[in-house]
Amino acid sequence: MLCALGKKFGAQGSTAPIIAAPSYRLVTVAENIFPAALQDLFSAYHYLILKGFVAKNITITGDSAGRNLALVLTYIISQSTLLMPEHVTLFSPDADLTYASTSIPHDIIPLSTYQACSSQYLGSFPANEPLASGILIPFTANWPKTLVMTGTADNVAESSCRIVTGIQEAGGIAELVEYIDLTHGWWMFPHVFPQSDDGLERLAVFVYN
Repeated sequence: MLCALGKKFGAQGSTAPIIAAPSYRLVTVAENIFPAALQDLFSAYHYLILKGFVAKNITITGDSAGRNLALVLTYIISQSTLLMPEHVTLFSPDADLTYASTSIPHDIIPLSTYQACSSQYLGSFPANEPLASGILIPFTANWPKTLVMTGTADNVAESSCRIVTGIQEAGGIAELVEYIDLTHGWWMFPHVFPQSDDGLERLAVFVYN
């Protein structure tokens, strides 16, 4: 996906992008539960700024649970002394760890799987906090320009709608793209879902225009 994304950026007539893919702690052992991953991601962003990368040239992105981390990371940055990135792009963000939204029976990943993974990630930290669920972030008008893409047959599609609505109602700029009848993970299978290529194209155009 990163390779394909790099090619899309190049097609926009810009120099090849520098893609930083932080290796953050995963919840494979007990000590890596919340907020370990967020600590690592904030450190990675801080490192880029210290190395001279300019915030207005940075786009934060991720997919699924990584999209929720991208969203919450941006919120943490907004509460720090660091400048926020220029753009945020999200593919089907799993950003409501309370899972109060209605389940879609025909998604490829059952809601119970999301709930089990999130419970392992959060430990005892409540899911109804903005540091856990990105949809609960108190967005502001200066929130970075945000592009959210999802499939209508995705269990977590409602998160995408709520994120975009929240940003827009706060006076920020956000765009929602919905692909009809696509389930979770559609962006990873370009040979099965041609919409995956369209999604990467939209991301590149969004970042460079």
